[in-house]
Amino acid sequence: MPSVTTSLLRFANSEEGGRFDQCISEYEILWAEANDVLESPFHRWVSLSQISGWLKKTNFITNELRSTLSALLAIEFSDA
Repeated sequence: MPSVTTSLLRFANSEEGGRFDQCISEYEILWAEANDVLESPFHRWVSLSQISGWLKKTNFITNELRSTLSALLAIEFSDA
């Protein structure tokens, strides 16, 4: 298992009011090569094609995943 991946973005997001008051979720977007096998009980690895399929299903995307996807769109990728 490779020990190095590149962290593209890491951020915290606080929830608003109600039972989620003062609840802070931590997010991190990592870049890994397609053939890397990375396993951990603390995260889930998904491909962009999996996400694309989920977007076609009603009520399948959670607020947490929406926050992560919004952050992913903010990352500037280069060909270099």
